[in-house]
Amino acid sequence: MSLVVIADPKLPQPLRRQIEAIRQQHDPDFKRVPAHFTLVFPSRTVDEAALTAHVRIVVEKTARIRFCLRTALLVKDLLTEVFHVYLVPEEGFSALVRLHDQLYTGPLSGSLRLELPFIPHITVGAFRDGVSGKKLADELNSQGLEMAGELDTISVFRFDDGALTLLDEINL
Repeated sequence: MSLVVIADPKLPQPLRRQIEAIRQQHDPDFKRVPAHFTLVFPSRTVDEAALTAHVRIVVEKTARIRFCLRTALLVKDLLTEVFHVYLVPEEGFSALVRLHDQLYTGPLSGSLRLELPFIPHITVGAFRDGVSGKKLADELNSQGLEMAGELDTISVFRFDDGALTLLDEINL
């Protein structure tokens, strides 16, 4: 069992459908959870109640975050042999980094993996072959990405045997 904190992007339905269609074709995990920004990666070291209370304190002091996804980026997973294609926000990038940094204080301060850079993103593809991932990223970038949305809630989930259970949802 681990705990994870994510933000569900509020997007116009045509953009949401477009992202989910890309994920359905290229991301084997697309059925597990809809497109999202991960703010706290799965952690087994934090107490559920302590994490939920901490996230609530941080998030209630945070304003809604407007973002615009403008770049598809190929990133090699440092822990596995998988290459991911991320949709990365141009607007909202620094606000998401600051929120991530605030979340990794208090009970999460010992869980931050400094060797793994935090890039705010929505994952749309996972590939064992980097060339295939690069092809998708190039294709998306050639379309002139401009997917604007907003984050207005942050959710804390328990992740257990492949299933997500919502523990708390906090408004920004």
